[in-house]
Order: sequence, then structure tokens, then C-alpha cells
Amino acid sequence: NVEVVEQFPKYRVDYVRNHIMYYFNLNGTAEVELNVSNTGAGIIIINTLTPQEYPWTGTYFQDVPVKLTALPNPGYKFTGWTGVEQTDSVSFAVTLTDSISVIAHFEEDATALNTIVINEINYNSSNNFDPEDWVELYNAYDIPVDISGWAFKDEDDAHIFELPDNTVIASNGYLVLCNDAEAFNSVFPDVDNYIGSFTFGLSGQGELIRLYDADGALIDWVEYDDTSPWSAEPDGNGPTLALSNPNLDNALPENWASSDGYGTPGEINDVYSEDPSLPTVFSLGQNYPNPFNKITTIPFYVPESCRITIEVYSILGRRVAKILD
Repeated sequence: NVEVVEQFPKYRVDYVRNHIMYYFNLNGTAEVELNVSNTGAGIIIINTLTPQEYPWTGTYFQDVPVKLTALPNPGYKFTGWTGVEQTDSVSFAVTLTDSISVIAHFEEDATALNTIVINEINYNSSNNFDPEDWVELYNAYDIPVDISGWAFKDEDDAHIFELPDNTVIASNGYLVLCNDAEAFNSVFPDVDNYIGSFTFGLSGQGELIRLYDADGALIDWVEYDDTSPWSAEPDGNGPTLALSNPNLDNALPENWASSDGYGTPGEINDVYSEDPSLPTVFSLGQNYPNPFNKITTIPFYVPESCRITIEVYSILGRRVAKILD
């Protein structure tokens, strides 16, 4: 009757749950409450779902394993769980017999600020092998990093590619951002860790490309070129610009090389060097993140043992701090 039809949407979820429990002979459901120790420090993935607000509660079946994964945000590290027997693993599965309340704990870690780096750039493909433009990101951290809501830009602030929800880079893993996902897949059919498409192309004459986190903090940037000291081979000849080691400063052209073939999207670069050579020049890198709150990292490189002084000046030329002597 009409009343049953009207009430059906209200109780539909319960009907479906009861049917599944009966069909698979399950004992019932349990509530899972998730929380994080400090807001903004990290998130929790439950199975394939990524809650964005905490505390969060969901209903799950008993006797069915539920997978929990803690992902710290840049500048933080995961320190453990409370509410479950498993206390120190980043990711684990729990079989529910009753409702649980779980907290993932994070703390600040200055060494984890810049975990994602721009690692390979294809900015001008050859005519006979054209996946369109793409950029590869590398996660240098030892746990997965959620980069949902992050933004990839070129030097035009109006050109923005926002990374979709549930975008996670595995520990020491890679992710390719494609200008044309269909064209990319047609020439790299075995690569599956890619997303796209961003709607702007990369300049064949060189330009600034940038990566921002979901809060708008600058995470990484590269201003590449197609003239010396940058390699010109990647400009329309087939090779890509590939970082020789993701631990090197990717703002310096000497740390980049032309790939041997058409690049290695989604995996280690073919020009990778296990033991990066020592710096050959004095250089001071861009601080990251920028802007920042409390903590930032300023990379610098010296080719020889010597005394180093680093001072910070205001835009008016007034010295405001000496941070290293």
C-alpha cells in the first residue's frame, strides 16, 4: 500500500543489512567510531572510505575484516593507535565482534614536511610517440600519503588541476598526472597509477610548475627549461626530464637528465643514481612549505667543508634572524 511505499526509503538500509546478514549467516553489526589526536595532523582510511571530519561513525558487519590505515599530513608522523590491540602498524585489519572506538595519534615531524616531489616531466612529446604532457610525483616517505584536494599548477595561477578524493600515493610510490589520460593510456597501457586529465598544457620552452597541498601551502616546484644548463633532448625528441634521485634538490638543473627512452611513468627513473654525487656548487633552495605555520625547511648545499652562515632578511633588506652559524 501507499504507506509501505512511503516508509520504504526510510528503512531501506536496514532491510538491505538484514538481508545480507541472513544470506551470509553473519552475527550482526557493530559501530566503528574513528577519531584523530589533533585536527589537521592526519586522516584515517577505513576500507576504501576516507572520512574528512572527525569524530566519524559507521556501521559495519561483524565477522567481516575491516581495514584501517592512518595517513599523516605533511609535517606530521603517525605514532600509534588507541582503542585496538594493534597499536603501532600504520595499516591493519580488525574483525569486529563488538563496537569499537579508535583514535589515530600523530605528532609534528619537521623531517616529514616535503614528502612528495616532482620526479619526472614530459612537456613536449615526439611526433611518433605522443602521450601528451604528464608529470610524475614521488612519495619519499615510508608510509602512504593522502593528497586528495592538492593542486597542480603551471606558472599561470588560473591553471589548476585539483586532485580528486581518495588520491593516495603508496610509500615510496609514484603517481602520474596526465594532460590527456586517454592518450597516455594508449601508449602506456601497462601503467595504472595515473590520474587526469588536467586541462592545460606544459610549455615546450620551459616554465614553472608547482604542487600545493589542500591548505594552499607550496609543497614542491620546478622551473624547467629547454636550454643549457637543462638538457634540450626532452623538447620534442622523445625523452623526458627525469630526476636522477628524488632525494636531490629538484630545483637544480644538474640533478636532472634526459631519460633513455620515452620515460618511465609510474616507476623508478631509468637515470636513477643510487649514490647521488656531492654538490658541485654552493646553492640555497626554496623553503618548504611556503607559506608555513611554525615550521619550514630551507635546503642548502655546499661542495666542500666550510663555515656556513644563513640569515633571514625582510623585504626591506633588514636582517631579522640568523638561523645558522
